[in-house]
Amino acid sequence: MENKKVSLLSKSMQVCGYLFQNHFLTVNTGVIYVLLLIFISFHIRPVAEFCIAQKIAVTPWVFPFMTSDYMLQIILMAAAILLIIDAPFQNENQLYLMYRAGTAAWKLGSFLYMALVAVVFVISIWGMALLSLADVVQFSMEWGKILGTLMQTTAGIEYGIPMAFNYTIFQYTPLQATIYGLLLEALCILWLGMIVYIGNAYIKHKVGMILAFFYLFMDVTIFNAMPRSVYRWSPLSLCQRVWELRRQLWRILH
Repeated sequence: MENKKVSLLSKSMQVCGYLFQNHFLTVNTGVIYVLLLIFISFHIRPVAEFCIAQKIAVTPWVFPFMTSDYMLQIILMAAAILLIIDAPFQNENQLYLMYRAGTAAWKLGSFLYMALVAVVFVISIWGMALLSLADVVQFSMEWGKILGTLMQTTAGIEYGIPMAFNYTIFQYTPLQATIYGLLLEALCILWLGMIVYIGNAYIKHKVGMILAFFYLFMDVTIFNAMPRSVYRWSPLSLCQRVWELRRQLWRILH
């Protein structure tokens, strides 16, 4: 039994590696990343302009604030969906590989691949943000004066910074907030990936993609036509409101 489990895990890892090489390391991914870099730079550079005006460097802990902007969050998740839109990754060539590896190993390998893509993607987003701030960023384990000012004043609005710097994040250390932010964003991508996978595999091809894009614009739909209580079912909304939700939970428990 133990050997079967090891064999299943080994085959699943090989499937994950194969999918990463043939579906992620492609020209399409490169194009998506270039467009993302341009879009992220457009959103992040106003922070750099604020730093230049104040003559103070910014610390690298900007990722937790990036999901606060609805448009940026939608673009990020749309790019992530495009990276996993081929789920369950079955074509004429891969059906042979699936037969060799086994259905269970292929499904587990596909899940591991989507989880890997989610992790690589969110780290890449943070990297692109830091690249956009390369001329004004300085490492520190503290939030720093720039982020502290943006969290406590309206300077962000004055300088046209589209992100909201929620003061409730101040209760966490920068490392804690960044880890939470990266984890939640990765889980959101994985959730959307599973929607794509299940819809395409068990309902009809492209249905999963349609459902994923429905979730992508769910916040806009809720705002315009649905009760606010539905926000709890929106993965994008949970990523954006986690700091407020944790503060409310803390008050209830204490």
